Amino acid sequence: MTAVAPDSIRPLLGHVLARVVFVEGTGGGTKLTDAERHEILKHVETAAKHLTDLHDRWRAAQQPPVLRSCRFTITSERVTIDLDPATLPPPSNAEKPKAADFEAIDGKWIDAALETLGHSKSQTPRREDRIRDLVADAMLEQLFGGVIPGDAYVIFLTKYPCHWMGYAKPEIGFCTLCPPMLDKGGWKGRYDLVAAHETGHVFGAPDEYVDKNVICNPNEVSGPFGIPNANCERNNPGSVKCLMRRGDLALCHQTPLHWGWQDADHDGTLDLLAPPTIDRLTVFDPIDAVWIPDCHAGAPGWSVNIKGRNLWDARVVTFGGIPSPRIWRLALDEISVAVPEDAFGIVTIAVATRAGPSQATFEQSWFLVAQPVQVPAGPPVVFGLVPSSGPAGTAVTILGADLLQPTSIRFGRVFADLSALDPLEDREPTRVTIAAPPGPAGPVPVVVTSDRGSSQPWLFSTFVYK
Repeated sequence: MTAVAPDSIRPLLGHVLARVVFVEGTGGGTKLTDAERHEILKHVETAAKHLTDLHDRWRAAQQPPVLRSCRFTITSERVTIDLDPATLPPPSNAEKPKAADFEAIDGKWIDAALETLGHSKSQTPRREDRIRDLVADAMLEQLFGGVIPGDAYVIFLTKYPCHWMGYAKPEIGFCTLCPPMLDKGGWKGRYDLVAAHETGHVFGAPDEYVDKNVICNPNEVSGPFGIPNANCERNNPGSVKCLMRRGDLALCHQTPLHWGWQDADHDGTLDLLAPPTIDRLTVFDPIDAVWIPDCHAGAPGWSVNIKGRNLWDARVVTFGGIPSPRIWRLALDEISVAVPEDAFGIVTIAVATRAGPSQATFEQSWFLVAQPVQVPAGPPVVFGLVPSSGPAGTAVTILGADLLQPTSIRFGRVFADLSALDPLEDREPTRVTIAAPPGPAGPVPVVVTSDRGSSQPWLFSTFVYK
């Protein structure tokens, strides 16, 4: 299947916060009455119920049934702006609105609303960044209230002139509904269906209908799994009615996949809500300008690519408890992070997503943070042991440096059998796995010797026989 852009990975999962922003003027037909706001908010709440009902019906039909994985919280606020609606131009073509119409019309009142809400264009030039800041504020408010949203988006509602009656910008995370245009377009009293449809767009589902303004593309891929738009009604007699086609309260086969609803391993939990793992690290060395695969060492500020399960949803990545200042999504199973400036020594990397903390062993997640130095050829170095305790015969992985060609490995006074080591071409200089030889109960130092000398015992090179 075709992969989608990492920034477009936004499944409809977990606890979702919808922040409704009523944008009003001081006159000119742009004010909303209390009754109108109440009615519209009820429609948005009904839209959220439609989506959760669709999710409940879908999950109940799976074998085995999937745990509930989608719910909404709706908040609202009213913003009054000083913008004369007469200064906004009409769409260049009301039948086929263009992107330029959005900038000329909607962009004006959205910018004014963001300014009033404290998100100034002078401080944050890009509108999408200001909207994301608005979303972040809403999520922070919920956190203080004891609610932990998995995602959030904004619904702008206004009587100001709009370039179209209802639309979504998934790449930014908002949708807009214009009640006067909706009424004129035949959707009076059914804002709930429009809000549910546009929310579907925010979370990755494409249009599936054809009319004078929209022609769906059956070859378009969407959602985290890159699923084609197979229910597009264009030249498709098998297309079925559904939410993303004509606003019907049903799901076609593809829409759940567009929203990230899949339980391929049939364990009752959506695949994208499984806890993350850390399977492999690759480090970029800016001094030599090279990527180093299977590397567990770097300096503050260096980039580390992490591969594993469900890393797309990384909220925080820590090195020894210190959060990385930057996280980049590369794919569903890969992110890139920066080593934090305050990290030092041997630490473990942890990833937190809406599904919880990463599940990784010390061997998978250990990382040495140190300034780069010229290391002369010398004896082996042991950083740690995995596991660091067990009975005789335990397979112990020794992590360190210059471990490629040991001449002996000693557990206390007993030498391990090196005959079972992998062939030289399959070994790595940073790790070697050996069976613990017989030994008395208690702690013993593990020492690796090569032609260049022996490692020095220390706290993390101690093995405890049980």
